[in-house]
Order: sequence, then C-alpha cells, then structure tokens
Amino acid sequence: MRWRVLPVTAALAVLLVVAAVGPLVAAPGNERRYPVQNVSDRVAPRVALLGMAIDVQPGYVRISEVVHLQNDTSRTFHGNLTFPLPRGARFITFHEGLHRPVVEGDRIVDRLIVRPGSHQATYAYTVAGVGAIVLDRPLPLPIERLEVFTVAPADVRSPRLQSAPTVTREEGVYTRASGRNVPAGLLPMTVVGVPAVRLWPAPAAAGTLAGLLILGLGWAVLTVRS
Repeated sequence: MRWRVLPVTAALAVLLVVAAVGPLVAAPGNERRYPVQNVSDRVAPRVALLGMAIDVQPGYVRISEVVHLQNDTSRTFHGNLTFPLPRGARFITFHEGLHRPVVEGDRIVDRLIVRPGSHQATYAYTVAGVGAIVLDRPLPLPIERLEVFTVAPADVRSPRLQSAPTVTREEGVYTRASGRNVPAGLLPMTVVGVPAVRLWPAPAAAGTLAGLLILGLGWAVLTVRS
C-alpha cells in the first residue's frame, strides 16, 4: 500500500488562518506589544477553537488541525505546550505557529511564545485503517469550541460532539460535528466509513478536498455564533 503524504498548500494555510481567526481576532486596542521582560510560564493560554478537517482515502485518513490559542492576560506566555495526537499518527507535518516542535510518543511538544491576544498553530498527520479509525487522544486543556469536517459519506462520532448540518459544495458533501466546552481529559473520537484499499489511485486530490473542508470550517465559524 502506498500512502500519499499531502502537505498543506500555501492557499490552504491561508484558509486555515482566515477560518479560525476571522471572528475571534482581538480588538485593535489589544494589538499593542508588551515588554519582552513581562514573561511567565504560568500564564496558561486557553484553547478557544480546535478545527479538524478529515480527508478520507482508501485505507487511511489525512487530518489537518488548527488550534486557536488565546492569552487574555497582559503577560507573555513562554513555556512548553502539548498538542495531543491519536495513537498511530504518522507522516506528521508542521505548518504554522510552531517554533521547534518535537514528537514525543503520541503528542507534539513545543516551547512557544504566546503574547497577549491570539496565537494559532497548524499541523497535519495520517492514521491508517479501514471501516472505523479510532482518533482518541487525551486533552491537556479544555477546548471551548471543537469543529470537525469530514468527507462524506464518512462521519465522526464522539459523545463530546453533536451532529451538525452537512456542508454542500459543487465539489461534494462534507459531514460536520461540533462541540462546546469540551473538558480536559480523554476525548473519544472515531471516524467511520473509511473505505478499503483499492488497486487504483483515488481520482480526487486529497489536498483539494482538505481545502474544501477548511472552507466549510470557515463557514461554520462565521455563521454559528450561538
């Protein structure tokens, strides 16, 4: 079996930024820079949004994640942050907002500087499987909002998520799941409907599908305010 390692394109990276940050950008008055000496490793930023775009291919899924961090204090955070991965994650790629990330087991660890305001990190990985693929991971911090988009007819199931209206585009249909105030601890999550490996390549480019998923994420963030 040959997997295609599909890095996020520049255009997709821009869409990730716009989708996640657009409605959450701090007011202009909060854009001032704080003194670099006003630093602490105890000012824990909160996770305002975790967005996941799941591209489903025969025998595996390729998942792009965007983590939107918010520092509501007047001090700059400088310390280690952990981004958990599901067991079996491979072909991990880093795209934005990470300094010198290191993969330690089933997590990404990086020493980041998060100034007062917003900070965003994006990365992607692949998990192999057929039928149902378990994406469970332990959350080190609570997540205020979790949005997941998956290429239909596959879908994501989790007791922490609720099904939301599908996103329809000319290119296809994407299932959606959403959650609010997801607590720290184990996040159970399974993607179902992953087809078996075929003897010929998939006709659609996974990178294009991931871009469409991010457009769906942007639609959700901009329209779902409740």
